[in-house]
Amino acid sequence: MQLSDLTLDQVILIIVFIFLLLQLRQRKFHFWRSLIIPGIMLFITIQFVNLQMQGPFFNTVVLVGGGLLGILLGMITASLMKIKIAKDGSMILRGSFIAKSLWLLFVLAKLYGQNT
Repeated sequence: MQLSDLTLDQVILIIVFIFLLLQLRQRKFHFWRSLIIPGIMLFITIQFVNLQMQGPFFNTVVLVGGGLLGILLGMITASLMKIKIAKDGSMILRGSFIAKSLWLLFVLAKLYGQNT
């Protein structure tokens, strides 16, 4: 298998898997760095929501329900993170395997659910 034989979905899965592995290591918590990915995702989400909000009222109900479900899953994922306080007073975070596996399952469902 050559590198040129990879599909876009496979490349996305490789990148997601690398991010997943990086999340499982211990790292110092930096407030401003923790806002980068949610900020990017918020920008992308707003673009898609604006398109869907122009449709029927049902689209709005589904978007609000999805947003509430996302908040709930985010709270569950955050509760599974392991937090320690270092001797210098900084916070050290480590993501849990269960939470990151849940994240990977959603990405897989998104990628392969649209192809059915």
